[in-house]
Amino acid sequence: MEVGKLRKENGRLRGKQGIHARNARAKRNIVDDAGASDSSSSRSWRPLLGTPAEILQQHPDPLRALSKGKVPAIVIKNQMSKAELAALQERLFKMHAARTLWKRTRPGDPGGYIGVAFTSALKWQLGPKRFSTLAAGAVDSMRQHGIYAPIAALYGGLRALAAGRTVRTARDPLTNRSFTPGTFRMQPNGTVQPVHLDSLHAFDRLACRRSCGCDPASAMPPKDRQQARLSTQYSDMRRFSTQFSALVLLQRSDLASNEVSVYGRYIDDIEKSCDIKLMGQKRDAPGPTNSYTLNFDRSSARRSFHASSDDISSGDIYMFNSGFLHEVHPIIVREHTRMTISTFLGFSDEEVVVWG
Repeated sequence: MEVGKLRKENGRLRGKQGIHARNARAKRNIVDDAGASDSSSSRSWRPLLGTPAEILQQHPDPLRALSKGKVPAIVIKNQMSKAELAALQERLFKMHAARTLWKRTRPGDPGGYIGVAFTSALKWQLGPKRFSTLAAGAVDSMRQHGIYAPIAALYGGLRALAAGRTVRTARDPLTNRSFTPGTFRMQPNGTVQPVHLDSLHAFDRLACRRSCGCDPASAMPPKDRQQARLSTQYSDMRRFSTQFSALVLLQRSDLASNEVSVYGRYIDDIEKSCDIKLMGQKRDAPGPTNSYTLNFDRSSARRSFHASSDDISSGDIYMFNSGFLHEVHPIIVREHTRMTISTFLGFSDEEVVVWG
C-alpha cells in the first residue's frame, strides 16, 4: 500500500466546541460509588471520558471504578497533539512501506506489528529472562526510530489517573529487567476479535469449569498445559486478579463504526455459567491468556457499552476491564487502516503494572 494513499484521519473533538461537548457529557456521567454498579441500564453504564483533569472530576479514583465494573471504560483525550500524531502516523507508514521494524503476522499479511507481545513469548516458549532480553531490544529500536512517544503518553495518562499508585512496566523478578510496555499493531481489512475475555487466569479458571462437570484429566490439551505452566513463571503479572486492556488508538479505520463493545458478564459469572460454551483462540479449550465464547447471546448482558467514533478518536487512549466479555468489531478499510498500541495492565490498591 503506497504511503501517499494513506490519508490520515484525526477525528478528535476540536476547539472550544469539542471541550464544551466533553464537559457536558462529563457532568452527566459523574459516578456515584454507592450503587452505579448495580444499575441495570446500559444508558447509565457510560465511560469516564475527557482529559485526565476532566476524568478526575467525574471520579476521584477512576481505575478503581473500572476495576469494580462501575464504568465500562476510560477514554483519555488529548494525550498527543494533532501535529505529533500526524508526524507519528507518517513515520510509521513509511517504516511499514520500507519494512523497517514491522513484522508480518503471516506471509502476505498487509498489516503487521512492532514489538514482542507476551502472547508471542508463550507461543514461542520463551521464559522471562529471554523475553526481557528481546523486550529491551524492541524498546531501544522504538526509541531510535522516534516512535516511543505514544507509549510515553500512555504512561503519562496512567500516572495522572493512578491516585498515588506506582505505575511501571512488568519485569522478570530474577533479573529485574522489564518486559515490552506495548505492541504496535496495524490491522488490515476484515480484522476482528470475536466475543472473549482476557485474563492470565483464564486457563486455571475456565479451561475446566468443575462446577459444570468438567474432568480436569481429559479437558486440557497438552500444548495448552505447557503454555499454562510457562505462564506461571511470569509471577509479576500473574499475581494480579484484576486485569485491564489498554490501547492507544493511533489511527481509526476510515469507516465510522463501533471501536469495541464491552458486555456486563464478568469472568466470575462466566466461570459458573455452564450454558456459555468456551474455547481458546484457534484451540478447543481456553488458553493461558484468553477465552472466547461460542454461543454468547449479546442481548443477555444486563449492561453493555458500544464505543462509537463519538467516544474514541485517533490519538485517544482507552482502557477497559478485560475480565468482562468484549469484542473488537470488524475493521473495514478503504484508505485509513487501523493502527494501535495494545497493552495490558495489572491493577491493585498499590500499583499498576503494564505489559505488552
